[in-house]
Amino acid sequence: MHELLSTGRGFAAAALILVAACNADSGTSDTGASLDTDDQKVSYGIGYSVGQSLVQVADRIDLAALGRGFTDALDEADPAITADELDPLMQSIELDLMELNQVARAAEAEASRTDAELFLARNGNREGITTTDSGLQYEIFNQGTGPKPGPEDRVTVHYRGSFVDGTQFDSSYDRDEPTTFGIQGVIAGFSEGLRMMPVGSKYKLYIPPDIGYGPQGNNTIPPNAILIFEIELLAIE
Repeated sequence: MHELLSTGRGFAAAALILVAACNADSGTSDTGASLDTDDQKVSYGIGYSVGQSLVQVADRIDLAALGRGFTDALDEADPAITADELDPLMQSIELDLMELNQVARAAEAEASRTDAELFLARNGNREGITTTDSGLQYEIFNQGTGPKPGPEDRVTVHYRGSFVDGTQFDSSYDRDEPTTFGIQGVIAGFSEGLRMMPVGSKYKLYIPPDIGYGPQGNNTIPPNAILIFEIELLAIE
């Protein structure tokens, strides 16, 4: 069985076996299962997590076959399907999941772009907000008197990053330590904002997706998200 999992796309094979634990006999979720012990709770958590990962391809899953695979695994029986036969089928399901995820992410990105445009249109009309040619919006909390950094400089800053809904995703204040970095190494909107700030300034930046992380986002930034940064420019290194 270990060979089957390794050659037959471990994710999908493991997922199929684990989902069968929901109810191998009846083909339905066993809502009466006990969840009292730690092992029962962990087992439920594993089953729920795997089930969530397969919701998008639920119409391709046969619960009776899942039950058979689960039982064979527990009995340490030889797999009823060879790795050579199973591998392309597993690849097919993974491709389906990838395509569905791409469609969902594209829809999320489009909805986020619309929300971003509406927010920036409203925010740009507020008193104290300035909008640059790139679309960056900023407001000044404190205007310093020091020099402004150039594109090749390294700077030391305190900053707090959040989304439009107020959710914070990063903060040097929380780490109680300023951050030093090269201006060329940050997203375009952050770099543009820093180059407008004399040392000693504190600004609030509203960075549109086009000069942020764009439609791709990253591990912590959703597609087409507006990024809001409070920045104190402490020094040019």
